[in-house]
Amino acid sequence: MDEYIAEHHITRAEFQREMAGLDWDPKNAAAFVDPKKVCLVLGFCDCVVPFKTGRALRADMAKPETVVLLSGHYTSYLYLPYIRHVARGFLGRRFREAQ
Repeated sequence: MDEYIAEHHITRAEFQREMAGLDWDPKNAAAFVDPKKVCLVLGFCDCVVPFKTGRALRADMAKPETVVLLSGHYTSYLYLPYIRHVARGFLGRRFREAQ
């Protein structure tokens, strides 16, 4: 951020206004995501990001590896040890494939 501000000779407030004007919806970037580099975690009972929305994003991302938790958005915290386990396995496989 600081580099961008300096390079474009703008203030922090101007930068924040520019960022606020952008559409940050993940579905806009989904087509540009390599699904092999993503492990998506969805909560089946999620009310913040409804499961239906997560499944639509998954389809837009060409079906990356996905884990579905029987939880909501915030109660997924209870699955943190499992999520860490899944993430480590995912990253380990990706690093081995890259070698």
